[in-house]
Amino acid sequence: ILAAGRGKRMADLTNETPKPLLTFEGQTLLEQKLSILPPEIKEIIIVVGYLKEKIIAEVGDSFHGIPIRYVVQDQALGTAHALWCCRDLLHEKFIVLMSDDIYDQSDIHEICQAKDWAVLLFPSDEKINVGKCLIDKDKNLIDIVEDFNGSIPYNYIYTGVCVLSPEIFSIEM
Repeated sequence: ILAAGRGKRMADLTNETPKPLLTFEGQTLLEQKLSILPPEIKEIIIVVGYLKEKIIAEVGDSFHGIPIRYVVQDQALGTAHALWCCRDLLHEKFIVLMSDDIYDQSDIHEICQAKDWAVLLFPSDEKINVGKCLIDKDKNLIDIVEDFNGSIPYNYIYTGVCVLSPEIFSIEM
């Protein structure tokens, strides 16, 4: 679970509270992720950075009996860098979640059934500035492109959820 970011767009809300500890419908954003993990998850790794001590103190070293490890991302160098900070701990298929997004439990359980790599996409025709995905006719991911001005016509939005294997770390960053 990637939870290292500052949350600049949240303005004053994150001056003293890390974004993953903001609450939504009675749960912290991080707790929402932890509570929907499928039963096959045997260990949780949380990448922390900004106000990391507060996250570690709030979450602790396990969640419902599942051990939690923390990896520190000292510099905010983006999502891929946060994932690469975990590479020495990931030895089999794993799921990546963003701590500040809200996911449906059924989507998380379904993507975890993927035999190989998988990316959870959200179909949308809105012109918004987010990462957009191009897929082929067989639903294979071809590219993820940052759309800073909402002009790219792809209609699949990257949700921040993916299932990967350690082979991802052989790709040069």
